[in-house]
Amino acid sequence: EADTLNDRLPELEQKTGIKTKIESFPSAEYFTKLQTLTAGGQLGDVFWAIAHQGWGAYFMSNGVALPLDDLVKADNFDLGQYYPVAIQAAKVFENKLAGLPFKLQPFAIGLYYNANAFAEEKVTPPTLDTKYEELVEIAKKMTKVEGGKTTRFGYLPLQVGTAQGGYETLVVTTRAFGGDVTDKEGKKATVNTPEAIAGVKWIYDLVFTHKAAPRVQELGGDPANPQDAMFVAGTGAMYQGGSSAKSLPTRVKDKFEVKDTMLPIGPGKSRGSMAGVDFIMTNKASKLQKESWELTKMLCDKETGIRLGEGRGGASGTCGARPDAFNDPRLMANPLHQVWIKQAEEAGPLFIPANFRGGELNTLIAQKLSGLFNGDEKFEQKFFDDLNTQLQQVLDKPKP
Repeated sequence: EADTLNDRLPELEQKTGIKTKIESFPSAEYFTKLQTLTAGGQLGDVFWAIAHQGWGAYFMSNGVALPLDDLVKADNFDLGQYYPVAIQAAKVFENKLAGLPFKLQPFAIGLYYNANAFAEEKVTPPTLDTKYEELVEIAKKMTKVEGGKTTRFGYLPLQVGTAQGGYETLVVTTRAFGGDVTDKEGKKATVNTPEAIAGVKWIYDLVFTHKAAPRVQELGGDPANPQDAMFVAGTGAMYQGGSSAKSLPTRVKDKFEVKDTMLPIGPGKSRGSMAGVDFIMTNKASKLQKESWELTKMLCDKETGIRLGEGRGGASGTCGARPDAFNDPRLMANPLHQVWIKQAEEAGPLFIPANFRGGELNTLIAQKLSGLFNGDEKFEQKFFDDLNTQLQQVLDKPKP
């Protein structure tokens, strides 16, 4: 995303005279870093936040973030430019506007595949109408074993491995089968229901029964996103990913053709989506609130939304949270983009922990699923009861 900022921030200075300094931190440290800066009175004027981990609500409840409602009203700014579900996500605390929507994706419900490999194996690739049981058979057919070693897995699920297998991917897995991670109020853990367990079992069977997906020990490449690296290297025929993976061709280059569709509609009558919204917030203590508002509008305008969706330089291909960006001809020219438009329009409701401790939920889920898909944990009701108990303990904590 640095490419987008480096292009657009000079435009802001030319038009308004506002100069901007970028401060960036590693993603794993980001939330903690913001808390530290806030405590020391050094938080920047404008900052990025993730809705589904409760960051927006956290900064609003602690009085750190400036509600933007008065600025919107004074500027006669049209919030109708954004998807309604994105505005809903930005109003998670007392129905006040915590920020403007920066990006939107319906989480990792995308299914990317190596079109060349399918052609070579003479296997019909998945479509929007493929059923879950059919996807299992496709994954088995596309798995290649040579000399007793799997050289290509049929399916690369994000649920396997601590880097990606957290809250977001567990939501997709459970919702598609009629379950969920929490109730809609974000107060009760629900991962030990039959529906939620059925979703995880589908992945578990792909790994351990059908051996068409890798165990944790079989992941390779970039530790931050090993499934992405494996797909690019050709050691995975299909790859579960979010709209951010639309930039895959910039990394695959001319090795093979990438095509995409969506994960199947499951027994829960959905593909498991939830509105993943990033938004831009303003520090309430900022002495440059007018300038911060102008920067926020630019970061959340149509042009920035399009550039984000282009996935320049191999960066995330997730679009700005606006219909005019999603439907722009520049993005429509990317054949991987088109299947995401309807999914953005129909993204499932956003659930966040009532105590804003989404980061803790994410870490706990990633650790527990890593043990399960490493073979260290037994797939049984007790595993899910224990996970549910531990998640509930996090949900029962006071707000930070």
